[in-house]
Amino acid sequence: EPTPSSVAPTVVVSWWSLLTTAEQAAIEATAPGDARIAAILTALKTGKAEASDLADLVTKGLLTQARADLLKAA
Repeated sequence: EPTPSSVAPTVVVSWWSLLTTAEQAAIEATAPGDARIAAILTALKTGKAEASDLADLVTKGLLTQARADLLKAA
């Protein structure tokens, strides 16, 4: 049995930090006029975004499918 001190902590990397500056800027520029994008922006910045959020960014043209796939694999 591993003791709690010997178990490595789970590190959650926010997808926001993996986006390019241009991708972040496009999402931030779209958020004020789109409630769904605003919700995704909040989720991204708090590390709570899910794959469905990335899919919606692809649908809105704010992320390519290739980039979404790379982020999900990270």
